[in-house]
Amino acid sequence: MLTIFNFKNKLSIHEQLDLLKLFNEGNVKTELIISPIIPVNDNEYSFSIASQNIAIKGRNVGDLTCEHLNYYNIKYAFIGHLERQKFLNETKDIIRSKIKQTLVENITPIICFGKDKNYIAEIHQLLSGIQFQGKEIILAYEILSATLSGKRTTV
Repeated sequence: MLTIFNFKNKLSIHEQLDLLKLFNEGNVKTELIISPIIPVNDNEYSFSIASQNIAIKGRNVGDLTCEHLNYYNIKYAFIGHLERQKFLNETKDIIRSKIKQTLVENITPIICFGKDKNYIAEIHQLLSGIQFQGKEIILAYEILSATLSGKRTTV
């Protein structure tokens, strides 16, 4: 089983570490990926790290490039957060560019979707023209109303 925690800034460091401890002590075998980076990564916990975003090389100040992620051995990156689409006008073309870049650089993209009501069409648009045979991709459903309000929403 694959479990991804996108902590953002919703949980305190203490709450994040308690959750990691719970998963590491549990009986469920899972590959655990967390984002953003928690400032503890020793032998006590077993998880991989995911970047919250990936830069288009040469364009974004402050965002990490695939080169940065590879240097730090970070193998996952979220792409297309709904907040970035809504508030930073991140288009499907930009998202596709980021997906292509990660695949070339052997970073596994965690592709966010949930903006459109027709999820299948949205995923098709995001992956259109991308050669990902033999590569791993992860699709992450976000609930648009919860994402934009910052509140929990049930499906």
